[in-house]
Amino acid sequence: MTDEFRGKVAVVTGGGAGIGLAAAGRLAREGASVVICSDHEDQARQAAGNLREEGLEVRGRRGDVTSSADMRGLVDFAVETYGGVDVLVNSAGVQRYGTVTDTEEDVWDEVLGVNLKGIYLASRHAIPEMREQGEVRSST
Repeated sequence: MTDEFRGKVAVVTGGGAGIGLAAAGRLAREGASVVICSDHEDQARQAAGNLREEGLEVRGRRGDVTSSADMRGLVDFAVETYGGVDVLVNSAGVQRYGTVTDTEEDVWDEVLGVNLKGIYLASRHAIPEMREQGEVRSST
C-alpha cells in the first residue's frame, strides 16, 4: 500500500457493503479520511466501526442517494468533519430481476432512482466541494 490518498477526504455512497465497502477500506488504507453512507444506518455504522478497528479514519452515516437533502447532508458532514471533499465514489446501487412485462413500475423507478439519480445527486453536491479542494477542473 502507498499513501496516495494521505490527507484526502473521500465520500463513498453504498459504502456499507460490497464494492463500496471495499473501496472505502482501500481509500482509508491509502491514507484517506472516509465518510461512507448506506440507506441503512446500522450497516453504515457497523462497516465504519469495523474499519476503525483497523485503525482507519472512517465515519458512517445513513443516507438515501435518491434524496437531495440526504446527499447535501452527507457532503456537509464530510466538510464539517474533515474540512472538504477530494474524492467521490458513487457505489450505491440496486439490481432487480424481471422482464419489461413483469417488472412493476415502482420497481423500475427504484432502480433508476438509486442507480442514476443517486449518482447525479451525490455528484451535484460533492463536485462543488471537490472544486474548492482543486480536485475537479472545469473543461472551460
